Amino acid sequence: MVVGLAVALLLIWHTRNLVLTVFLGVLFALAVSSGVDRLERYRIPRGLAAPLIVLAFLGVLGGFGNWIGPTVRTQSRELKAKLPEALGKLEAWIQSRGGGVIATITGLDDDGAAAAPAAPPDSITVVVPEEGAKSTGLRDRLLAQLGGATRFFLPVLSSTLAVAAGLVLIVFLAIYLAIDLGL
Repeated sequence: MVVGLAVALLLIWHTRNLVLTVFLGVLFALAVSSGVDRLERYRIPRGLAAPLIVLAFLGVLGGFGNWIGPTVRTQSRELKAKLPEALGKLEAWIQSRGGGVIATITGLDDDGAAAAPAAPPDSITVVVPEEGAKSTGLRDRLLAQLGGATRFFLPVLSSTLAVAAGLVLIVFLAIYLAIDLGL
């Protein structure tokens, strides 16, 4: 009995993505079915009403993305421009604490005495290393880590394709289930 339960749980664990996809498709179908029922009152067949509602929903979603896209693009450019400066200020603030992160959190330095108060953020100067000088600052380490992110390209692409396929499956499942309520 224990082995059977373990096998059942293992089977459920391995099929969790499929179960979640089907569940989301059924939920979306319930919402679409409500709209299909309303359109059916106006003598629009269910086979036409379900794809019409799904396409209208996707159109509204695409329109919202198109409307908000320029704002997101502008904000991402600002973030890209200001992030290195903010990282430099953060690193300078951490180094000004003297005792590292633990001293920053506890308020004590290495000797157990109270740490000196940190300078206000406006008075911190960002030191940019000279060209050719070796720097192991926080900013440089983060940029080096981001530069090494290319090795994750294929797993990210694979996950993106899996999500896209799941969304397509949810849309088709919703249309199919909304057309045939008995199913």
